[in-house]
Amino acid sequence: MSKRYRRQVPIKDFYTAEDVASLLGIGHTTVYELAHRRSDPMPFRLLYTSSRGMFVEREELFVWLERNTDYVAELMKKDKEHGSKQ
Repeated sequence: MSKRYRRQVPIKDFYTAEDVASLLGIGHTTVYELAHRRSDPMPFRLLYTSSRGMFVEREELFVWLERNTDYVAELMKKDKEHGSKQ
């Protein structure tokens, strides 16, 4: 049985797109989509001298995640409320 290897990401001040994908357990494509969406994009940065190698500050990523995620229990509660109103 083969398991997909997920690399360990050390705690650091800045993360690459690859780091974020590994930390969140999502694909690189999803990371890029989140970084380029119009409304509240994932807060990646680029150096002025580069068009490649985007990175995100750890604290900015955590703040963004707080705004863009919900607790599973809260989602289940909302689903029950919507189901009972129909």
